[in-house]
Amino acid sequence: MLRTVPVVALPIGLNDLVYGLGHAACPRQMPRFELAMQQACGCRYVFTADSGTTSFYLGLLALKKVSGRTEVILPAYTAQTLVTAVLAAGLKPVLCDITLDDFNPDIQSLLSSVTSRTLAVVCVHMFGIPVARTAELKQQLPPEVFLIEDCCQALGSQIQSKPAGSWGDLSFFSFNRGKNISLFGGGCLATNSDRLRQSVEQIVAANPRRSGWIQEMRVLTGLIGLAVAVRPRMYGLLYPLLSRLRQQPAPQRVRVGAMSGAQAGTGEALLRKLPFFSAQRQSRVHDLLAGLSQCSGIRLPRIQTRLLPACNRLPVLFEQPDRRAVVMRALLAQGIEASLMYLQPLHRAFDLGYKADAFPASTYAAEHLLTLPVHPLVSGEDMRRMIDTIKAR
Repeated sequence: MLRTVPVVALPIGLNDLVYGLGHAACPRQMPRFELAMQQACGCRYVFTADSGTTSFYLGLLALKKVSGRTEVILPAYTAQTLVTAVLAAGLKPVLCDITLDDFNPDIQSLLSSVTSRTLAVVCVHMFGIPVARTAELKQQLPPEVFLIEDCCQALGSQIQSKPAGSWGDLSFFSFNRGKNISLFGGGCLATNSDRLRQSVEQIVAANPRRSGWIQEMRVLTGLIGLAVAVRPRMYGLLYPLLSRLRQQPAPQRVRVGAMSGAQAGTGEALLRKLPFFSAQRQSRVHDLLAGLSQCSGIRLPRIQTRLLPACNRLPVLFEQPDRRAVVMRALLAQGIEASLMYLQPLHRAFDLGYKADAFPASTYAAEHLLTLPVHPLVSGEDMRRMIDTIKAR
């Protein structure tokens, strides 16, 4: 296979890597990256870590310092690492269902799960489609309950012209492979609250995070490999290997580490291009939704006009799972990788005390969803092939 478009990717240029390498040992680089992220996510305070999961975990510890509550509400269809972080923080995960309109938390299901034990609710902007009612959700929550925005797939997305991540009490981001800004790892926690800033600073001080030269070289090697591998011709050549590497189990524990200087430098360079990357993602989402709008047997996400979704990938529901498998193979034959997402909802992946049929929308999504690439490396011809292939099957 000579050319294959990966389902998630970001063009990392040589100049981005050179900038990252040149600033890897600069003591001022991390604050410069944090400043760039403050501007990107609309938050006054940003704290870096080695992953989005670590950032979420540190945020939960910070909330525990200011509240004695013990439960965290999560959508049942999201990453398993969120449960891992909640349990590692000594808290109890409580689940709510999602809506199949946009794959985000069902607000009524979420609100009905809030009790006097609820510490926080996690508003996951799934696939980069922002939760349209984030502001209303914040107003409807009791004052003692914190709103956390999971923006790991939503960097660059906006709600009413404000960045996703700037609406809640805390937000966290991931820069792992395949995210909207990919740095071969890394993450950050953000807030506009002075009270929470102090709590986070205390937690960060109690969990020292250092980046040594071994990590710097490992990250730099990974960044170079990532920049080369996601190019469609190279990805097609390496596809048999890369497709296996991506099928890695979720980590079972949280190890607190630091973002490296090379990641911070490369991230600063890439964040300058974020508006351009986000506009490209938004355009591809619009064109795919328009091209597939009359296709029978599928269900497309409904995106409200108040939203600008810089989607990480575009989710499509297939009424017949067998057709989903046929389309997935047909797209790959056309040089376009589509993928499944979370194969199980959280209540089936963990023993959390729920019945197997507790969250029907989350279960349906796991069994019927296929995701399509919308990143900047997707060409107009790739878009046409995706639309034609899905319509023909």
